[in-house]
Amino acid sequence: IEDFTGMLCINCPDAATVVTQLQDYYGHDRVIAVAIHGDMPGLSGPLKNDLGTEYFRYWGVQMLPTGMVDRKGGLKHHSDWMDTTDERLKMESPVKLSLENSTYNEDTRSITVQVQALAGVDLTAKLQVWITESNIKSFQKMPDGSINTNYVHNHVLRDAVNGEWGEDVTFEAGVAQQVTYTYEVPETWNAENLAVVAFVYNEGGVVQVEEKA
Repeated sequence: IEDFTGMLCINCPDAATVVTQLQDYYGHDRVIAVAIHGDMPGLSGPLKNDLGTEYFRYWGVQMLPTGMVDRKGGLKHHSDWMDTTDERLKMESPVKLSLENSTYNEDTRSITVQVQALAGVDLTAKLQVWITESNIKSFQKMPDGSINTNYVHNHVLRDAVNGEWGEDVTFEAGVAQQVTYTYEVPETWNAENLAVVAFVYNEGGVVQVEEKA
């Protein structure tokens, strides 16, 4: 779930609640969410970044909250996320992803991202790798109009490891592949709260996704 959100958006906490409900119901390993903060006058805050703004513009985000489930059917209101999630989880993906060998080095503050992939069919797609951060305490405008100064922002998109749109990848059925990236974590981020999100996508949407804290 790509959750387009903003710190001054009064309904965005409701969308975050929907994400939590979906993850609690289906499992955090099956529903992976990324909160994308971009520049939207009057609704954004200091968690916005250039990457998020690029995605806002590309997908035509004109109101918040909104989001996409596996990039199927375009932008949807958060009240529609559950139905789409249920439909997608009933489908079997032709690609298996693993991040189990990804590691973090405290001394160098560097993440070694190792993506292992195996496809059951020949497939041409893109591989995208993102870094997210959770447990960020900052302000958030709430549905009643108040400002919660201790709101906890989770799975906030921080950066893309391999470019804003990822890299081309070609899968040969039954042939395992592996790609490795190294990413240096900025001092202002709490490394203990970071996660790597890797996903394969094409014109039809997200084919498979994996996350590792």
